[in-house]
Amino acid sequence: MKNNINKEKAYKIIAMVLSVVMVLGSLLWIAEKGSSAAESNAEDTTETQEAIEKEYPDLLASHCQDGEVSKEEVIYVAMDADGNIQDTSVTEWLHNGTGAESINDVSTLNDIENTSNDKPFTRDGNSVVWEADGSDIKYKGTIDKELPVSVKVRYYLDGKSISAGDIAGKAGNVTIRFDYTINTEATSNGYVFKTPYTMASGVILDDEHFTDVKVNDGKVIDDGNKCICLGLAFPGLAENLDIHSTEFEIPETVMISAYTDRFEIDGTYTVAMTGMLSDIDFDGSDSLESKIEQLQDGMEKLGDASDKLVKGADQLTDGAYELAEGAGKISDGAASAAAGADQLASGLDKISDKSGELNGGAREVFNTLLSTAQTQIEATGLSVGSLTIGNYKDKLGQVIDSLDKDKVYEQALKQVTAEVEKNRDTIETGVTAAVKEIVTTNVTAGVEDNVKDQVTAGVKVSVEAAVKEAVIKQAVNMSVEDYEAAASAGQISEEIRNQIEETIKQQTTAKMASDEIKAQIEVLVKEKMSSEEVRSKISQLIEQTMASDEISQQIANGTEAKIQELINEAMESEEVQNKLAEAEEGAKAVIALKTSLDKYNAFYLGVLAYTSAVDQASDGANKLSKGASELSDGAAQLSDGASDLYEGASKLYDGMDTFDREGVRKLIASLDEAGVKDLFDRFSALADVSGRDSLIGGIADNMDGESRIIVKTGKIAANN
Repeated sequence: MKNNINKEKAYKIIAMVLSVVMVLGSLLWIAEKGSSAAESNAEDTTETQEAIEKEYPDLLASHCQDGEVSKEEVIYVAMDADGNIQDTSVTEWLHNGTGAESINDVSTLNDIENTSNDKPFTRDGNSVVWEADGSDIKYKGTIDKELPVSVKVRYYLDGKSISAGDIAGKAGNVTIRFDYTINTEATSNGYVFKTPYTMASGVILDDEHFTDVKVNDGKVIDDGNKCICLGLAFPGLAENLDIHSTEFEIPETVMISAYTDRFEIDGTYTVAMTGMLSDIDFDGSDSLESKIEQLQDGMEKLGDASDKLVKGADQLTDGAYELAEGAGKISDGAASAAAGADQLASGLDKISDKSGELNGGAREVFNTLLSTAQTQIEATGLSVGSLTIGNYKDKLGQVIDSLDKDKVYEQALKQVTAEVEKNRDTIETGVTAAVKEIVTTNVTAGVEDNVKDQVTAGVKVSVEAAVKEAVIKQAVNMSVEDYEAAASAGQISEEIRNQIEETIKQQTTAKMASDEIKAQIEVLVKEKMSSEEVRSKISQLIEQTMASDEISQQIANGTEAKIQELINEAMESEEVQNKLAEAEEGAKAVIALKTSLDKYNAFYLGVLAYTSAVDQASDGANKLSKGASELSDGAAQLSDGASDLYEGASKLYDGMDTFDREGVRKLIASLDEAGVKDLFDRFSALADVSGRDSLIGGIADNMDGESRIIVKTGKIAANN
């Protein structure tokens, strides 16, 4: 069997993957252009679309054939740095390959706007008719329904989950993880599938701040200044194909890891594509072929055994013929034959009498092995129940399934989460106390600043009054009141007044800056802060602040963060990690134990088959003995019987030959179909689903179409 992909299909698949690299190139173009980047907003989708159309038009190039009207759709999704959707827009391109005057379209979009020309349209529900006049139509709109595939972006610093806001500017080992959720299903040939999507996610990392960059199931391209990181995933594919292999995994997530001395990125890109499987003709796989060859080898051995039976039947035929020829000669020795037959029957009877003991002994040994296996398994803390010859395969299979590492991890996570949740109230109390301490510090500092401003203003008034009195006295030998009256009457020149004002200002400033006045202000501030009035005001402000929605949300977020931190610490603990390792080793041990029991089961079945054959031989010997006793009186009948035996042996030969030709060999020939039929049926049905035209904005029945989703997350910028 081969995986047949012709060159044209291979080039198409490669082009789909390379399109993601072009999207990352557009990200560079936006960054160089100076796109705002603190967070994604409604303008991001427009910028992304314009960048791709300008710098990489091949990404959106038409695949329409002449003589066809088709539709290509691109969904642009703008998300903030944490992966929350901010804006979604959809662009549709109607390729008028027939040069039609009008195009009958179907669209579920809202706020439709023609972006290619001024051609009008009419709409009745979801039916849209464009007056194309032979040209293509490009339009955009919005949607109010869930996307067919969701993207979740998470960040980890030194193994711990962290928000986009908190990771900005941090240093350490970082991981950017992309998880995907398929939100739509499709049915084909009786199977229900999650819609097959090929997901490609990427990010650009600056070599100045990132080293040791790695991507699971992807590629890192370093041009000396930056790394373009691209990973591929096929969410839901293993489940769709019902593949559960421990030897290989179909990637369902993308993880990009690196070490950074200052984390900042211009955002990430994800492209979702359908139709990949529809371009591949799955005839099988090397690993399946290997398994089939092993089965064929086994069936060929069965065929060899059948050949031996045929040859034995042939020999029996020859012997029967000879027996028929010599039947007349046997008459003289009939009495001796009767005696010998009687001895044979007696011996076989004794062996047959022991068949029950042999079967019972084999069964007892089997039950002892099962009991020992049950004891060993339960000694490890696992529950397996009573093992019997009839149920041990199912029971041990369930134990092996329960020791699956992922299931053990989920169970441990559930238990750890439950234990941590028991302390939620205590954790929330601690977080509240910590927040209140910060609030108290901030409120007290704010009140103290306000008090200091008030005290300083009061002291300044006093200082300025004293300085003013002294300066006026010295300059014009007047009191302040006389000076101001004289100035109002115009008796003091403007020059003198300006000199006096400037002198007052300078001396007041110098006085306020003196250690004496500073010390006086500090004393007054302390006295004011320790007053009952101010303390009461501080308490009131603290209570008001703690009761605010902002602080309540801060406490809630802090509580959840602390709970998650405790869960992560518990899951990373030596105890949990040991449990995971023990589960993996335990599964191997139980698999080995089941293999040993299966081997003994084969032996046990062989014993049962042997004793059954002995019992049948004993019955035959008794019949032979009875016949031999009658042989002396009926040698002629023996001749007739020998002839019958010859004929029966010939029929046996013909029967075995027919079984060999019609049974064994046909079974061998059909193994490659029967052994993998279900898998190939799934491949065929899934390829059918993958090839269907499914556009979120809708498509007319007579159109072909393609849809792509381009997801951009916001920038994470370091503050220093």
